[in-house]
Amino acid sequence: MTLNEEQKRVQQAVAHSLSHVQTDPWLTQRVLAHVKGEEPVVKKISASMIIAILLIVLTLTGALATVLNAWGIIDFVGKRPNVYIPPLYEESIKQENTVIEGDSLTCQIQQSYYDGKVLRVTAHIIPKGDVLLLGESTYQHDTIECLFPYFDVEQTTVAAYALKHHEGRMAEVALTVGSDIDESGSFRLNEDGSATLYLEAYFENEQTDRFVSLEFTYLPQIYIPEAEWQTYDGSAYDFFALESISIPMTFHASSVKKFVSEDSLDFPSVGVKVSNVTLTVTPLEIRYSLEYEITDLALYNQQEGGLWFEFIDLNSSETAPDMQRVSDGLTFVGSSGRVDGRYDLPNELGTRYIEIGSIGLDALGEEYTLRAYNAWTRTYYEQVTFKVK
Repeated sequence: MTLNEEQKRVQQAVAHSLSHVQTDPWLTQRVLAHVKGEEPVVKKISASMIIAILLIVLTLTGALATVLNAWGIIDFVGKRPNVYIPPLYEESIKQENTVIEGDSLTCQIQQSYYDGKVLRVTAHIIPKGDVLLLGESTYQHDTIECLFPYFDVEQTTVAAYALKHHEGRMAEVALTVGSDIDESGSFRLNEDGSATLYLEAYFENEQTDRFVSLEFTYLPQIYIPEAEWQTYDGSAYDFFALESISIPMTFHASSVKKFVSEDSLDFPSVGVKVSNVTLTVTPLEIRYSLEYEITDLALYNQQEGGLWFEFIDLNSSETAPDMQRVSDGLTFVGSSGRVDGRYDLPNELGTRYIEIGSIGLDALGEEYTLRAYNAWTRTYYEQVTFKVK
């Protein structure tokens, strides 16, 4: 189903928060578990020393993950505020060990998760030469902190750092699965010069077994002196040195359950009626899709394209409306658009829209409450409770 791409991009930016770096207790637990396998030291240690060590571990969690190249799927997707991470998430994440050698780098698929529509992959990238690896949309005039968020590095630019430590050699690396698929990704530079890439792809059609070709690109950049940044009118990319590596893989979906709302839901203040809500319960989150139609064109037009729906917790102790939302799911895809995919025609009574998103597994229950709001003005309207079957 084709959605209104323009409205989807705008509402996605408004309706979702950007990622924030936070302490990662799950990674800390893995690091500590790894240490348990070492030869025990026969020496008493004071309680104050234990507390000091734990504080250091918690403080440097992000740095330890980068040093050990241990960034996994949850480390990437669990950083946004209000995201719920299931306690047994590791059971649904597969440990991969597919390695492909290229001319310029070694690619190793580390983890994967697939539930029929959402595919998540992490990969370890090791350069074969002395080169500073960059993520997509990393520019030479950016500060080097964007590549080393967990380490104390000199205050300089990416270009100056590359010149000092890598003789000016830089290369952008990326991981994709196709141009017609909703996908997003993240880049993490490790202290040893390798990188960890994260890919999240959202497929429109549900499929139990999915064959994809993971595409890695290695694109060197041409070093540009700072004095030439303002006048340089060429491309900083060396497309003649572009290297692409394909890794064909088949992913098998984990089991999911689907529930559908029993009745339609009326929202007269915004002039729409939700005809159905479908909840797909996966091992990591609850994905939802809801369809609604315009019942009062004048009221709907007052929203100026900003109509959105959210699940709220009626038992929440919070009084502020924006704090009453249930927890978010891990999937970063959230969109709203006309069912027919048309945006060049005016709306009329009966025009149907579809919205998709995700909520946390801790919201799982027999009843749910949906609230309408305006994404531009943060104005809140009716809340309707419904049951699913």
